[in-house]
Amino acid sequence: MKKSSLLPLAAVACLAVPATAGYKISPSAPSVAVNPSGRTASGSIGSAHNSSNSYESIYCSISGYETWTAVSCAAVNANNVFVACNITNPPQHMLNALAAMGPDSSISFSWSSTYKCTNISVWTGSGSYAKVPPATVSTGVIGGML
Repeated sequence: MKKSSLLPLAAVACLAVPATAGYKISPSAPSVAVNPSGRTASGSIGSAHNSSNSYESIYCSISGYETWTAVSCAAVNANNVFVACNITNPPQHMLNALAAMGPDSSISFSWSSTYKCTNISVWTGSGSYAKVPPATVSTGVIGGML
């Protein structure tokens, strides 16, 4: 059999192999989980952004002023349950965690009975979902001409 006749068979064989990708956090898992009684919240920024509902969000922010620093974290789950915490002049380890935060990171935080942030964790990895850009509307125009 000629080598050239094997090429189509090789191409078909490659198509038969299932395509796989790396580990991802389960898409059926909630994008944002809040536990008000346990005073914890966690979620993926990308998954919350991609959520089909208009509630889910999670973030932490830092504001630096002349003599003090303020950190706030907040989360809203799919049931529109809101939780938040704040801390003024946080310890350096919290600032280090926030410095690691990126647009597709996952965040978890906890708070005291006075809503003071007591823990902030940030992680980014291949298991997190990246934000998907909004869908664009096709106008049927090609190259600006009809």
